[in-house]
Amino acid sequence: EELITNIVRNHYNNTEINLHVYQIGNKYRDELRAKAGIMRAKEFIMKDAYSFCVTEQGLIQTYDKVKNAYCRIFDKLGLKYSIFSSDNGEIGGKSSEEFHCISQYGEDTHNGEKTLEIAHIFHLGQTYSEKMKLYNNRKEFVHMGCFGIGVSRLIMALLEQHRDTQG
Repeated sequence: EELITNIVRNHYNNTEINLHVYQIGNKYRDELRAKAGIMRAKEFIMKDAYSFCVTEQGLIQTYDKVKNAYCRIFDKLGLKYSIFSSDNGEIGGKSSEEFHCISQYGEDTHNGEKTLEIAHIFHLGQTYSEKMKLYNNRKEFVHMGCFGIGVSRLIMALLEQHRDTQG
């Protein structure tokens, strides 16, 4: 979040900003609990997107569009999933929601079932823009959103939910 906010601040600060950027790439973590192949690994593929909006209403509209797009993607893939309100944790912000599918490899429990998180969307508000001095052309802090899909986990979920007796 800090890196992309810094890039946007350096190129779009003090503008009529409504900017949406994304990246898909490998991420790395010092995973002490690697398990289940691609479900929890030291290297994984992630789709990250960020929105920078002039107004909070603009961010709310973007958040809803991304949420609906994720639902359409998961529906087209034939995934059984649920959406849960979530704690923003270390990332901060106003609110967030997680997309989970039922999985024997899941590490969370919702409604009495093990679930696997496959996506997470955040309404960050002005948390990062205030800290990093990212303004719109009205000299107000920009409203930000963050949206991610764990591509590797999504593949794991698809393999698990669509396998048959032959694999």
